[in-house]
Amino acid sequence: MYATYSPDHNNAAMPTYAFVNQKGGTGKTTTTVSLAGALQEQGQEVLLVDLDRQGNATTWLGQSEHESDLKNYLIEMPDDAPFRQTEWEGLDVLAGGPPTATAYTALRHHALEGGKVVDRLKRLLQRDASEYDFILIDCPPALDFDTNTAFAAADGAILVCSTTGMSVQGLAQTFFHLRDNVHGVDGVNPNLDVTGVLATMYDRRLSVAKDTLEQLQTHQALGDLVFNTIIRQNTDIEKAWEAREPITSFKAHSRGAEDYSALADELVAAVAEPA
Repeated sequence: MYATYSPDHNNAAMPTYAFVNQKGGTGKTTTTVSLAGALQEQGQEVLLVDLDRQGNATTWLGQSEHESDLKNYLIEMPDDAPFRQTEWEGLDVLAGGPPTATAYTALRHHALEGGKVVDRLKRLLQRDASEYDFILIDCPPALDFDTNTAFAAADGAILVCSTTGMSVQGLAQTFFHLRDNVHGVDGVNPNLDVTGVLATMYDRRLSVAKDTLEQLQTHQALGDLVFNTIIRQNTDIEKAWEAREPITSFKAHSRGAEDYSALADELVAAVAEPA
């Protein structure tokens, strides 16, 4: 159905997944945090990398987004990785936030001068993150240099699409960008796979949700990539954000926790399945 994970034993920082859609409000951050929590509950060691300048994933995990560890990590490349331990053992975060913009500006300037910097995050994670079972990257809602650093570092991209309408077109554009500009021979990561397409915010009572899900599942380019797990609309996830906890910790028997636990099962199975 979707791409399996093919381990490259020369890369110590695998498997690494980038959560992406060029449209905002699709549930990327919710998915990155909630899936990280679900994997941690299953005993996996997880590093969440917050590439979004808003720093919402960092805040959600109870960390301050005002001092971006990611900024210093990308620019100064310190010997000691600034991964923060959260209160959930086995779930760490590389904190992002507004100061990250300074790092991207500096890296873009260096790139214009001929420097090869788009893969700097990849090289740093290979050096520092070998102890993790999963690395999850929360990307900004854009297809630019910032997101390309995630694509360069990732083994797979997970495309997140809300079923609230007007998301499929943007998702298709993201897919074709990956195919033509990232995955191509001259792209930032020729080995990047689209691991799957995740439908979020699904409410079976709404015709727009049913129609959007059907569009996804029957889409010529995307249909075969749609995860079996569908993330249902669940107000407990909003409450989990307010409580600064992953949904699996905040309310373990909620629909949100059940859905993201099921997604974790799918992803673990994809990693374990021979390619």
